[in-house]
Amino acid sequence: MTKLTLKRSGRVAAAGVLFASLAAAGTAQNAMFIRQLYTDLLGRPADSAALSTWLTFLEHGGIRIQIASAVTSSTEYRTKLIGEMYADYLNRPPVAQEASFFVSVIQQGATDDQVRSCMLGSEEYFKLTGGTNQGFLSKLYQELLGRPIDRLALVSYEGLLANGATRQAVAAAILGSLESERRKVEGWSMRFLRRPADQTMLANYSAALQAGATDEQVIDLIVSSDEYFKYANPSTRHLPTF
Repeated sequence: MTKLTLKRSGRVAAAGVLFASLAAAGTAQNAMFIRQLYTDLLGRPADSAALSTWLTFLEHGGIRIQIASAVTSSTEYRTKLIGEMYADYLNRPPVAQEASFFVSVIQQGATDDQVRSCMLGSEEYFKLTGGTNQGFLSKLYQELLGRPIDRLALVSYEGLLANGATRQAVAAAILGSLESERRKVEGWSMRFLRRPADQTMLANYSAALQAGATDEQVIDLIVSSDEYFKYANPSTRHLPTF
């Protein structure tokens, strides 16, 4: 065997070792992403079967947003979401029939905000607000917009309620406002990226929501981003994004 052949063989072997090393590093990073995704979206560790399935999926050309979408469209995620809504608005967990009903409603195409407006427009929620329109509107603004209701909005919405508008319709109007959409984006940025949303993120994602994007579609974009991937992999956080 000539020296040239030996050199080439050595380079091929070195390249093989490097490739295997990079592949192993990529698998480890993907595994950390999947674990972080399950923790953030489902509130539990990724089970071994799911981890293996998703790692194979990524190794064969799958992309992160497809994994995020599969998780946020799962019955487990939706059941957890309904539980969070009940805790936030009605101060109690849903009974099994309630959770099953609302999960089914979402599976049939209802949006998260449509479900929220149903809960917020309920008699149960109205009683929690003191049983008056003013109390109802004041609590809605605090919960959905994070601020006291202004006088103009109070007078306007009280007038609508007095003239036959339902509480559910009023809740839906506030939920659909740009202010409410921006506040949701702020919350998701803090929850998933662990930082306040910048103006570009606020403008782009709130505009998407106003244009008809679902909450889950925006969440999928956030948790499949390079920034989120770097958060899940501390060793890559300072690497440039291309």
